[in-house]
Amino acid sequence: MKKPGSHGRSGRKEQLLGAGVRGSGQRSKHKELPLEPAVARWFAAAKDPFPPVRLSIIPMLQSAQAELGYLPRDAIQAIARHVRVAPAVVEGVASFYAQFRFNKPGKHRVVPSRVSEV
Repeated sequence: MKKPGSHGRSGRKEQLLGAGVRGSGQRSKHKELPLEPAVARWFAAAKDPFPPVRLSIIPMLQSAQAELGYLPRDAIQAIARHVRVAPAVVEGVASFYAQFRFNKPGKHRVVPSRVSEV
């Protein structure tokens, strides 16, 4: 027979909350890794014009891609920190739109030529 107030999980919720699981109100204690130099330069210039709200995600993604040529993981992390959302949210927005690239473009771009009709 269960005791009143018991959820039948033998204190599992208390174990999880005490273990520092997200949602427990505790911030994670990991250090933020430094950004790549190119991303750090872009972010230093770009963070001031964009307010730290979710509406800034797409313009910041566009700015990063215009400056860097693609969206490196560090840029996504920096935008997420600035806007105060999870990096998965920023990556989800970026992956929704076809205009964003996640891979560095090649040094030379090959464009097919038009075949003229004879």
